[in-house]
Amino acid sequence: MVSPQQYRLLPHLAAAYMLKVHVVTCAAKPLSGWLMRDAIQSCREACGGHGYLKGAGLGAWRANQDAALTYEGENWVLVQQTSNFLLKIWPQIRAGTIIESPLGSVDFLNEWQEILRARFEATTVQELCRPAGILRMFQWRACYLLQQTAQALEGRLEGGQTKFWARSDSQVFAAKDLAVAFSEHFLLRKFLDKVASCSDGGLRPVLLRVFALYGLFSLEKSLGLLYQGGFAQGAAPGQLIQRGVLELCAQLKDEAVALVDVIAPPDAVLNSTLGASDGRVYGRLEQALFGSPYGAGRPTWWADIVGWKQFGLQAKL
Repeated sequence: MVSPQQYRLLPHLAAAYMLKVHVVTCAAKPLSGWLMRDAIQSCREACGGHGYLKGAGLGAWRANQDAALTYEGENWVLVQQTSNFLLKIWPQIRAGTIIESPLGSVDFLNEWQEILRARFEATTVQELCRPAGILRMFQWRACYLLQQTAQALEGRLEGGQTKFWARSDSQVFAAKDLAVAFSEHFLLRKFLDKVASCSDGGLRPVLLRVFALYGLFSLEKSLGLLYQGGFAQGAAPGQLIQRGVLELCAQLKDEAVALVDVIAPPDAVLNSTLGASDGRVYGRLEQALFGSPYGAGRPTWWADIVGWKQFGLQAKL
């Protein structure tokens, strides 16, 4: 059984592990910012009204993270540096020039024709979760978006737009998604390389499930693209990916606390009644309530609320 809480939270835990691989690219910073923004919001909603309490700490984390979304510039602008680089080397790749990079981030693009001929082949969740297959789907998505973005840019240039406006108008549904797809593939590949070097036989299967969960969770959000480009056909691929996400959440639920403890900051830094490492949620809520100077008394503005009628307040609708 998979609860809605597991589906809403465990993929974000998997994403946190992907981001432990530090990537110095202009797409990784926006990607990590967007992932954390969504994770904080999912945590807030999953905690119900308790998540909105000051003692929960999620409000402070959200306020801090919102500013991070525009550090070093607005994220949609930052990712253009990644997409512009990929568009710059695309003509060379199409001409057959072998492109290499120190970290191997663009090496897979040399096989772009073979990659774009690939199709969805998995028939079971076990086949779907194979690392090589997941990486292939991310490679296909990156190659397809690179091809489509280049075509969109060329079309606008031929239509008389300047290079600046052609690139700007190619961001939505094209260049921005290309940069994110490229960065996600790199994160997954580096994470898989790290898992391969893991000598702990008990830990490796757990990390592979984390890898698969993040991969399928991300692909599920771009199912339309897989169908649009002809990689997937019929209802089965989409249904299988969704089933894979649910099954992986169920498989990881017993490992979730340990996975969180490995990367979580100390309680003093987290400063949350809901997220303390001892799990004493209700005890800490009670402690926070009775420890507050306003926990058992009236607020200073109570009279304004009780006597609101004397002010003649009426709705203006």
